[in-house]
Amino acid sequence: MPTDSSEATRPLPDRPNLRHLKDQAKDLLKTGQADSLTDAQYKIAQRYGFANWPKLKAHVETLEEIGQLKQAIDTNDLATVKKLMTRNSALHSAPLGYNKNGPLTWVAECRVPWEPPSATRLAMAEWMIEHGSDVHQGGDGPLMRAALVGHRAPMMELLVSRGADVNAQWNGYFPIIFAPCETVEPIPLKWRWTMAPIPVARNPAASIRARRWITLSALIHAQTSWASASICLRRPNALPGTTCRQCWICCEAASIYCKNILMPSRRWCIGNLRNLISARQRNAA
Repeated sequence: MPTDSSEATRPLPDRPNLRHLKDQAKDLLKTGQADSLTDAQYKIAQRYGFANWPKLKAHVETLEEIGQLKQAIDTNDLATVKKLMTRNSALHSAPLGYNKNGPLTWVAECRVPWEPPSATRLAMAEWMIEHGSDVHQGGDGPLMRAALVGHRAPMMELLVSRGADVNAQWNGYFPIIFAPCETVEPIPLKWRWTMAPIPVARNPAASIRARRWITLSALIHAQTSWASASICLRRPNALPGTTCRQCWICCEAASIYCKNILMPSRRWCIGNLRNLISARQRNAA
């Protein structure tokens, strides 16, 4: 904390630059607000809430490394990823990716560039797991994010082959199957269903209801009209291996299964389905 109680601690910029911080220290020295450069750097560190200059410097250098790592991932530069993470193993748990779960989560999401996972991207994920990245980071965050889009199926398969848990609950609340239900993606829904049965929750009724999410996959595959789909959502439609007989509540089940985290999921997911069917009808016209 700053030694001068009249000066409030400032947050660092989103992308702090060490050279700029050094310039700030030099300005203090030039204006007579510090007795020496060391004293000036100490005051700059205190200004930003650090105990001393070496700790501020180390923090900024780490952020710069994280930025370099993200750039390497986004450009599929496997050589640079290996170089950075070998030089600093702490980068395996750097705050990157969705909810800052970690670099592996960002790699698995294949968001930049937005494309199916290339051979290089898959090799990057495999190398990171083999050299220190936790495949379960954030409650299997890598698998959760990969499952959002159908063309990421190869990444899902790689993660599971390296120990990712298809029955995990991301962030302690949301089962992996929540991801493809959120984006109404039939391919990862079908993939998840074939991998293993949906686990029995503490409340058996909640587990049965959670399985009804899978019925969205059949509706999307049908590529039917919204009128037909809305009837299907209300009509009993049992799935193999389940006791599901009321698929119209498939989306409401999320709030029960996910530890009663309530959300307007039924209306929201049905709206997504309506939009998807309408788009397909326009494209087919």
